[in-house]
Amino acid sequence: MSEKEPDPLTSTSNSAEANPTGNSLTVDRKPPSALVLTGWILLSLLVIGVAGAAWFQQLRKQRVAPPPPVYNQVSAPTFIDETGTSFSITELDGRIWVADFIFTRCGSQCPVMSTHMRKLQNWLEENEMGNVQLVSVTVDPESDSPEALKRYAEAFKADPERWHFLTGDRKTIYDYILNDFHLETAENEGKPVADLFVHSDKFVLLDRNRHIRGYYSAMEDRDMEKLRETIISLSHHDQTSKKDQ
Repeated sequence: MSEKEPDPLTSTSNSAEANPTGNSLTVDRKPPSALVLTGWILLSLLVIGVAGAAWFQQLRKQRVAPPPPVYNQVSAPTFIDETGTSFSITELDGRIWVADFIFTRCGSQCPVMSTHMRKLQNWLEENEMGNVQLVSVTVDPESDSPEALKRYAEAFKADPERWHFLTGDRKTIYDYILNDFHLETAENEGKPVADLFVHSDKFVLLDRNRHIRGYYSAMEDRDMEKLRETIISLSHHDQTSKKDQ
């Protein structure tokens, strides 16, 4: 007996019941829920936010601040450095420099100031800023001989090619501090040796023309950070101006 062939009408009917649309490739898909859509939107915003923040931080690092205002120009007296050699302030012309005023017997703020100056020295070396010099002038020249300054410099690991320690005539030094830098200093009579002199804790930033460009407290970390930022700004604008000349 031959096998009965399927009835075309019956086959079509059964197929229609299984897939009423008549399309065998149709898959029943539900649209994504509002919760899933919200999740994807939030994830996208997070990715965009992280990428944007990274870009902004990179842009901030590359941005150079405008140069600081110009204050008065200091004079150029001649002192004696820690090696016993005559040192004229004109030797700093054409260079950015940072000055402070200390004395080696100081037991309060001077060690802090010199520690910050050493950190600044190290930072300058790490960033290859060879055109920036550091200068520490004593307010106790009678006791701070070149030999005493040299011992002090060695204690703070000062680079003699970058960080200079100066002494000299007391009147010349005090007039320089008062009239050129507009800072005060005086002998603190009746006080112990470690507190024998009153003087500023400021680091003074000067440009290559001996113009004062800012004062920064060595006791404030934020001021020390600002000093570094301003040195970068001055260096950048100095290089730009030299190229334009």
